[in-house]
Amino acid sequence: MFTNVPFTNKMLQEKVKNASSSLNGNMTVNTTGIVKITIKEGNGKTVKSGVQVVISCTLEDNTVNPKWFLSQNGKLLEVVPGNGVEFGSIGPTYSITILSTGESWGGIYTCEFSQGSITHKGVKTLNVALLPDSIVGVASPQFPDCRMNGLIQVNSTCSVKKSNETYTVTWNNTISNLTVAEDAYTSVYRLTVNCATVTLKDITVTCSYKNTMGQVKSQDINISIIKSGDNVCPEDGDWPLSKSGKVAVLQCLPTEVGTRTRKCEGSTWEKAVEDCIDQKLYEILQRAKQLEAGIGNPQQLVSDLLQGFLDTDKNNISAAVLNASLNILKLISSASSNSNSTFSEDVLTSYVHNANSLLEPSLEKTWTESNDGTKAPNFLQSIENFAKLTHANNGPFYSNFTNVELKGTPILAVNEAEINSSCASVKINFLKTKETQSAATIFVLTFFSLNSILPQNTVNDFSVNSVIQSITLVDADPQTVEMQFQLQNETTSKYKMICVYWDFEANDGSGRWSDKGCKWDRKNSNSATSSCVCNHLTSFSVLMSKYPISLPWLEEIGYVGVGVSICSLMLCLIIEFLVWNSVVKSNISHFRHTALVNISLSLLIADCCFLSNSLQGNKGGGKVCLALAMGMHVFFLAMFFWMLCQSIMLLHQMIFLFQQLRKRIYLSFSFALGYLCPICIVIGTYMLHPDKYYRKDSCWLTYEGGMNGSIFAFVLPVGIIVIINAFTLVVVILKLLRPSVSEGDKADDKEAVKSIMKAVIILTPVFGLTWALGFLTMIFDLPETFGAKAVHYLFSVLNSFQGLLILIIGCFTEKKVSMSSI
Repeated sequence: MFTNVPFTNKMLQEKVKNASSSLNGNMTVNTTGIVKITIKEGNGKTVKSGVQVVISCTLEDNTVNPKWFLSQNGKLLEVVPGNGVEFGSIGPTYSITILSTGESWGGIYTCEFSQGSITHKGVKTLNVALLPDSIVGVASPQFPDCRMNGLIQVNSTCSVKKSNETYTVTWNNTISNLTVAEDAYTSVYRLTVNCATVTLKDITVTCSYKNTMGQVKSQDINISIIKSGDNVCPEDGDWPLSKSGKVAVLQCLPTEVGTRTRKCEGSTWEKAVEDCIDQKLYEILQRAKQLEAGIGNPQQLVSDLLQGFLDTDKNNISAAVLNASLNILKLISSASSNSNSTFSEDVLTSYVHNANSLLEPSLEKTWTESNDGTKAPNFLQSIENFAKLTHANNGPFYSNFTNVELKGTPILAVNEAEINSSCASVKINFLKTKETQSAATIFVLTFFSLNSILPQNTVNDFSVNSVIQSITLVDADPQTVEMQFQLQNETTSKYKMICVYWDFEANDGSGRWSDKGCKWDRKNSNSATSSCVCNHLTSFSVLMSKYPISLPWLEEIGYVGVGVSICSLMLCLIIEFLVWNSVVKSNISHFRHTALVNISLSLLIADCCFLSNSLQGNKGGGKVCLALAMGMHVFFLAMFFWMLCQSIMLLHQMIFLFQQLRKRIYLSFSFALGYLCPICIVIGTYMLHPDKYYRKDSCWLTYEGGMNGSIFAFVLPVGIIVIINAFTLVVVILKLLRPSVSEGDKADDKEAVKSIMKAVIILTPVFGLTWALGFLTMIFDLPETFGAKAVHYLFSVLNSFQGLLILIIGCFTEKKVSMSSI
């Protein structure tokens, strides 16, 4: 219907309402002419390429924002906020500002207002005089060989992508013919090089493409002439004879876009650089660029675009293909964020599936070659930003790919959620921030190989020791995030852990690992897992120190002390050997010196194992490490069990005054208790913990926090022995308060009993304290506080000088031994 009088929006609404009532039905009305649409630049004529254009439309009595559409080659695409267009309004006038015109922006624009069943449209055509995005210029031959006199014809060719523009082509300001091919405009310029010329110089020819608005884009083609005496690289397959210091250029395959380049240096070819991508991938890249500019609604187009991207060939990914693929994912994420699009979990899964193919371990070298320090962080941020636009409306979902694991779940009614992946678990406390009926949504992305391509700008002397886990919370803000990471390399004592996240803003925008807002929960961590608590969300990981945290002079003190201890024990055994017949006069004295010899021998062997363990360098486990761990375990236990034998003998002597033990009985009992019990404990422990019996870094028993670890097969027996010895001391002291105890004793027996008492009274507290400190060093295995440092130093001193203490207490303070040795 055409009208010959002005119609306003308000008048039409009343007419449609009345007509619908009269007809007892619904009417759908589309109008053109009521909306006034104008193009500020060009006024309906052709505009130049690369200029700013404002398209405005006005509808009086309007209460809704219009939608904008662009029709190109029969395709209707919605124009949405993007990097290439800005939206604005003043009163009833709405506008879009195209920031820089180009081929993508030419077409028929529609401004559409929809109110109920009435749609008002304003239509205007924008013609853009195009300039080629790029000009491909090559010469054949690229390097004319003038080492022999003669004439050489050189054909220079320039090609641009075919379009609707009418170009005028010139070569060095001379108009040339233009050949129209299937997908390109091509022009050829022929020249002849006279090799007999006295002064041969390199030649530069310039091809220029001028559009209908007089704008020009040019390309220089340098023709480098090979002269007598020049170094050259010989022909190599498709690569032509080339001059040293120059770069040869070849076109990619017909099904690809781009060029191949290779530099000739001296007389040797360098590695070729292929900037070639498949035509299909190139088209997807161009569509993604249009989306980011604002041409097309991502919410409607991204799903098909991702599927097309997924269908492209991802075998033998080159640096050029990798860069194009990364750019596609970045553009899609950016376009979706600009337009505030939202997606279902299926679209996110497709996005992650595409990202997964770029993280194959075989591509690590390709990442390294093409990585300028920002590609991997930008890749990670693109995935995080896209996840923020997704809602898990259909319940929990899970997708596990080769290099990425994706989990998502909606959370209703509660402010706490847990979600687990194969290598980590997450617990989030949060507050809902949007007053909607929809659930808050949690997404956890676990990257198994990303840490190898992210820039290694970690804290000094720390390296990544876990998967990288990205956590996204939609429609809520986190209060605390608790994470449990499975470590890639099991940690050992004295190695520090740091919980970190990737700070995209740090390091001038290239990002780095940061521990701000995160802390390591050491209490809930062990050798295989590490617990972290953070107050924000992003991509997290765990760093481990490359070297153990050490204290100054601690090792030196240990080596000196063990050396002194070994010498003291050897001296003690020599003295005992020399004075044996002189000091063994009774059963009690025989037992006292037998126990001393076995205590000294056990500690000597244990110290030798300890010293061998310390001096063997790079341990890494193995049979030697296992043998040393078992040796120390057996003989340190044997030392304490022989001390227990002393205590039992002393207790028997104090309680049963008139029942003397025969030598054969107490020797059999002592050797069984002193050696068989430790051996049985060690064998039983190893059978129960074959894989976790010892730590490979120290060749000693394991401690895994709480009451877990093989160390308790040492700590518990020692603790029980110390308690029994303490009980013995109490009984002995009570008996000594009675004078009648010593009346029936012989002089030699009295002296032996006193020696045993002295050994038990002094050695039990000292040795018990020493190994109590040893256990504390495993709890405080990172000596960072003053208390932890004090524990480590005290243990090192007491443990390493145990042999000297035995020599002093067992030999030098006993009168008979001292006199006999003299």
